[in-house]
Amino acid sequence: MKRTLLITLFLFAPSAYAQPSPPTATPSTSIVARQVFEAAPTLAPGLNASVAHSRAMAPSDAAGVTMLHGLYLESLQGSTLMPWAFYAELRTNHAPGRDGVAVYARLRNEGAGWATAVHAEPIASGSGTTIGVNVEASPLQGGTGRVLAVNIQAHNSYGSEPGGRATDAAVNLQTALGASFVDGVRFDGTKTGTGLHFSATSTGTRAIWVEGTYAVGLDVGSNPIRLNAGTPIQLEATGQVTIRYLPGRIEFRMGSRVIATIVTDASA
Repeated sequence: MKRTLLITLFLFAPSAYAQPSPPTATPSTSIVARQVFEAAPTLAPGLNASVAHSRAMAPSDAAGVTMLHGLYLESLQGSTLMPWAFYAELRTNHAPGRDGVAVYARLRNEGAGWATAVHAEPIASGSGTTIGVNVEASPLQGGTGRVLAVNIQAHNSYGSEPGGRATDAAVNLQTALGASFVDGVRFDGTKTGTGLHFSATSTGTRAIWVEGTYAVGLDVGSNPIRLNAGTPIQLEATGQVTIRYLPGRIEFRMGSRVIATIVTDASA
């Protein structure tokens, strides 16, 4: 299969901007070139990349889109073509307590505008499947570490800066005006031990909350619903009217008072 890989860097800078340092014959672990576009960043991270580019917003950038790098690949056709606009690969064998990251994005939003660390717009007009983000997890023989296709964490601080509130949502699904999802979350031809698993250490107010308006709130088809003995089913919003099973009987309760009983075991 033929693979086409194109990486084009558009460095948008007037002639007054600083020119890049010329590459020199240095060991591969040394910095080959640095290019700083004025205005120079005041809080640039301490990166030891072999090639580094940095830029801060200047007054002339008040309107329009400001870019540092641009990648563009267009109008590629062919039955054996595999167009990849950007490719990053990391192969590492590092010690515990260290992090290995193939692609890292850090966003610090200090204004009132919408911002995202990674943005994708899958625009579909052909007959093939279009995917915004695709993850292919491959646990190999001999490996013993956990393999997580997607991991989301909520932090209560950033470095030495303390947090102050909860993260609003781990996953948020929205639809624009006139748009819709066929399925919000879909298990498509999958083999899973558990579809949705809330571990024993998870806590909260509700595990599942259906607040909107649906023809059916929960449809399990021919699959059973299972509760531990003694767990009540609440029949109204206050939780006072309940049904629960205990060994030998089913109880109907109003608060703490048993108002009716169905005996399921004659010896009970």
